[in-house]
Amino acid sequence: GQDNTLVKTLQHAIDMMNAGKINGAIGNLEDFISDVNDLQNSRVLTGAQASELTSAADSVIEQLQAM
Repeated sequence: GQDNTLVKTLQHAIDMMNAGKINGAIGNLEDFISDVNDLQNSRVLTGAQASELTSAADSVIEQLQAM
């Protein structure tokens, strides 16, 4: 269930990036981070797993904002 939502959110972010819609991509990545935090709070993901995922998404957001 929820892991599929994470994949769909990331795919949508990639689609937005490919379409040149940077703000849309950033919004989807922020949604992804929120979902990851929810999964950590629900103990579906460990703190280490959540940290790795959110760090990667934050890095992409920073790169997009620099464009």
